[in-house]
Amino acid sequence: MKICLVMDSLERRRQSHEEIRNIVEQFDVPLVLVDKTFKDESVFDKGPRRKLLEAVKRLLRGRFTVLIALEDAIAARLCERDRQVLERLSWLNERQHIFETVPKLEESEIVYFEPKRVGKERYDFPEDVLEKVRSMCDTIVLEGFCRILTGNVLHVVKNGVISGHGADITRYRGRPHGFFEWIEDQKTVGVTIQRLTDELDGGYVLVCDQGDISDARSWAEVRLELLEMRGDLFVRALRRIEAQDFQLGPKGTGVLHTQRMADRFGATMRCLLKDLRCRLWNCPKVESSWRR
Repeated sequence: MKICLVMDSLERRRQSHEEIRNIVEQFDVPLVLVDKTFKDESVFDKGPRRKLLEAVKRLLRGRFTVLIALEDAIAARLCERDRQVLERLSWLNERQHIFETVPKLEESEIVYFEPKRVGKERYDFPEDVLEKVRSMCDTIVLEGFCRILTGNVLHVVKNGVISGHGADITRYRGRPHGFFEWIEDQKTVGVTIQRLTDELDGGYVLVCDQGDISDARSWAEVRLELLEMRGDLFVRALRRIEAQDFQLGPKGTGVLHTQRMADRFGATMRCLLKDLRCRLWNCPKVESSWRR
């Protein structure tokens, strides 16, 4: 199997380095596509003043989930468990050049490209890029490339486009990952590897693992659980494709949520109140460090 790996940047978040290393070590990756239009808008790697300014801007725009980050910061000063969870999350979200941890990827052909807009929020790949992918690969894997794809790119290679999603897409689709499962008192969260279709997070399920969040004390712990579940999921999905050990189904049919829905005052308050209730109920001391 020949993989075309598509990334937003070669400066990848640490959360995905293990995934990429597992793919590169077990499959042939002759081609890497990098989105040259990508701009990192995350606040994880920014200083305190920049983070505060970004928080004020988001609050003024009615994006109330920023209040959850404030609550997290306070909790980290009061409880060792929360401090270590948030340190681990921050570390996983820091960007590091992929060649530093996966030097074998330097052997691949690296192509910078500009996704082609074909709708308000929909994208395809330029024809010359599609032709290169068609001639070199039989499977496309998205790693950190978060644009909504449609059109020719979904059919250019025989195994289609494979993507990960931080939810069980038969129950929950969209973003933010783990948020609605948390405020709706679910006991588990899922991580899905899907073969994409034209429907947002409505692809064919290849692998879906469930994680237990019954003992979680905050949405931050749910997010950490989701990130740490992902290490070998892409490889398992690709092995199923390679062995033809699957049928196309089921599809993602869960309720579609959006960041805007989470940003609403009512949804944010539900999350804050549950975080506070769970954190106050139990705040054990944690001796070991999350950092690897």
